[in-house]
Amino acid sequence: MRGSKTADWKVSLIGGTSACIVVLIVNLGVTIWSTLTLEGNQHGLKTSRRIIYEGSCSKSRELSIGIHLVINTFGSILLAASNYVFSSLPLHLLFNSVVFSSLTAYDYEVFTVDTKLRLLNKQAGNSSADSYDLYLFKSRNIRTSKLENLTALECINEYGIAFQTRRSDLLVVVDTSQSGVSKRAHDAQPASLHNVRRAACAEADYDWICPELSCDDPCRLQLPLIRRQSDNWRPWGNRVEYCLSQPAPQRCRLNFDVYLAGIILGVNLIKAITLAFIAIRPPKEPLFILGDAIQSFLTRPDENSRENCLASARTVRARQFTRPCTMHTKRRRRGVAVTGRRWFFSFAMYGIAFGVSCFLLAWGIRELPGPHDIKSLWNLGFGAATEFTIIRGFSWEDTGDESLFWNVLVSNLPHLVFSLLYFQYNGLFTCMAAAKEWSDFGRKRNPLRVSSNPRGQQRSRYFLQLPYRFSIPLLIVSILMHWMLSQSIFIVAVEKRDITRPNNWYWSLLTCGYSPIAIIFVIVTSVFMAAALMITACRRLPTAMPVAASCSLAIAAACHQPD
Repeated sequence: MRGSKTADWKVSLIGGTSACIVVLIVNLGVTIWSTLTLEGNQHGLKTSRRIIYEGSCSKSRELSIGIHLVINTFGSILLAASNYVFSSLPLHLLFNSVVFSSLTAYDYEVFTVDTKLRLLNKQAGNSSADSYDLYLFKSRNIRTSKLENLTALECINEYGIAFQTRRSDLLVVVDTSQSGVSKRAHDAQPASLHNVRRAACAEADYDWICPELSCDDPCRLQLPLIRRQSDNWRPWGNRVEYCLSQPAPQRCRLNFDVYLAGIILGVNLIKAITLAFIAIRPPKEPLFILGDAIQSFLTRPDENSRENCLASARTVRARQFTRPCTMHTKRRRRGVAVTGRRWFFSFAMYGIAFGVSCFLLAWGIRELPGPHDIKSLWNLGFGAATEFTIIRGFSWEDTGDESLFWNVLVSNLPHLVFSLLYFQYNGLFTCMAAAKEWSDFGRKRNPLRVSSNPRGQQRSRYFLQLPYRFSIPLLIVSILMHWMLSQSIFIVAVEKRDITRPNNWYWSLLTCGYSPIAIIFVIVTSVFMAAALMITACRRLPTAMPVAASCSLAIAAACHQPD
């Protein structure tokens, strides 16, 4: 018999519980594996970081994108399981930053030499280097046999990047034979990563490439013109013949934080235990969905609602329940099922989040030098950190591992806000889906859909209230939004390394960065989500039945059998 089999909603609950337990096991396994087998920070310091991968920066980024897609899928699965129990907001606040990538940028020196590879002194007319330049040159142990020959254009392309991850010291060979040209050479000085956050306007390690700089015309914007005129490139007055560059291995890292993983494991464990408890000991007569309420009121009629079959949720809320009701033949819109207060609260939350996002986007774009068209914003990269898109001014941005937790909170705050909006969004669709199901009873005879123990022609259902045609697309959009949010504001972790001291690593920059084009994608997607909600709310219900929504008194009033 149909009534003897496991209720379909219990099957879904067991599936959600199993998925939650699987996520817990995966999280636990990865945490144990990373804690016991992976290396931590340098110098034997006690740290929560474990290094998953170290090597090519492109591969590190690909792994980071793939892992974050998996993380957001897991997070959305746990979020979907919240339909049966409670939400996991602390999880969404931390989950995306358990795995984070860090760049390893080399601190390099730029030496100017003539065509005979003699160091040039900064004093005009003197082709010999002073004692400091000679000492610095020798101390960095540069040998011409270890250097790669680069054309002027290749030199610009290789060193004109925000963070130098694959090359170190550089010899710039200039032509000193031209008459009337000053032999003033560039004073060798280190490329400091601190420039990107200390200066009044953003500076970059490659500013030496450009002869003239200003806050309104940074070197990044001059690079296209300099590349086109690379044959006459003159960073210090003398034309560059070629460059000799010292290659360095890429050491970008993909990191795992065991402390954050421990917090997530705790939240995940509580959720799994709660779901398992409900799955093992489910309520005997649940009132989960509309069909459960109808069945209950048909079995045990409510005497207080007798002879008020035209009552609606609106008349009950207006305290006009006992007054005579007029039957309206005009079909109402689905949005009527949601109370005005709930609409106001939902739109207030959305409006505040949307307004703050647009304001921060406008502020972030305004702070960028140069053109602000879509092409220029796209060239900054989708989820990529540049010297212009680093959030400066945090008091904790240069305190090393201690700052990681605060940066995690900042970078994951949008995920928390979206999770709150997701629950409201899901709830609004649930109300309208229930109103549509209720209205369908006025058009044709439909068997009741109940959550458990179906009798006769009754049917059970796998979903609690929101049909799969809504819930599955909503889950996919949730995964996509969480991933785009992770690319919109993210942790920027840069470790500094000197080629002469390969074992000396330390944090040079640990803060948050933002991607304007990713934020635009998030805003556009949120507009489409709001539009889908409004289109659904404006659709007419199938019949003119009074809208009971989730009002139990209005449902009870319509469930009296004729005398």
